[in-house]
Amino acid sequence: MEERNKLICAMLQTTNDLNSDYCDIYTEYFSQKIGQRIAYDNILNNLNNIDLMLKKEIAELNKLLVSGSEAIQVIKVLTNYQNLLNSRIIALQSIVTKLRDKAEGIGGKYSFFAYSSDNKKLKKMEVENNMLGNTLQHIAVPFMRTYR
Repeated sequence: MEERNKLICAMLQTTNDLNSDYCDIYTEYFSQKIGQRIAYDNILNNLNNIDLMLKKEIAELNKLLVSGSEAIQVIKVLTNYQNLLNSRIIALQSIVTKLRDKAEGIGGKYSFFAYSSDNKKLKKMEVENNMLGNTLQHIAVPFMRTYR
């Protein structure tokens, strides 16, 4: 049980690091200036790397046999947080891919209205992430203090 709790603490830290990496890419992407050349492929490669590492974490988390109400609560919220992070990554990948394809003239049209709609959905997920992240932090910090 002690070993399992240490593993959960490591997963919490890894998920936090992956979210931080995603947030850096998100911030960098949305702070671009009009007319500035955007390295779409670099952004997509970085998002793909984060996505692969996150999927490994999700698979590891799904393998854990959990007992004890404290660990179950942490796992439940961590699972929701990881799934939301995965959704955010996919949404940003979709936006960047469509813009890259439009810029290169290979992917059809991506209208301003479609972009606005996709961007609005992503921003809604970011708000959900803040709320879920606060919940996770409130239960993860004491858990990590105890078992780290």
